[in-house]
Amino acid sequence: MLLLNLSNRQKFTVHMRIKRGWEFLRLKNYGVKRVTRSLVVYWLKNEYLTARLGISLSKKYADAHERNLFKRRVRECFRQRLAPFESQHDYFIIGRSRAHLLDLAALTKELTYALQPPQ
Repeated sequence: MLLLNLSNRQKFTVHMRIKRGWEFLRLKNYGVKRVTRSLVVYWLKNEYLTARLGISLSKKYADAHERNLFKRRVRECFRQRLAPFESQHDYFIIGRSRAHLLDLAALTKELTYALQPPQ
């Protein structure tokens, strides 16, 4: 078994997650929306000192293990590549029909594109 020694900064902690239904609804109703081929991304400024993340992928598109793999990949992008993710913002990432088929590099590319400011 391989154990990783991660510092607290690198871990994806509970405080970095959006968990309540009303928080997801607030993001969908008042947040900035960007749609890509495989993702829908909402973001909105929050009152916390850290960026927070919520992830969703419908049962209609993938089995449980594929949905979990997609969520792990999104969290990995969020954890390691916090540069495009501004602090004090909430992010809600919804996978579309083929999102679970993206590898980490393609997912990172789509998230980076989705989080660019509009031109």
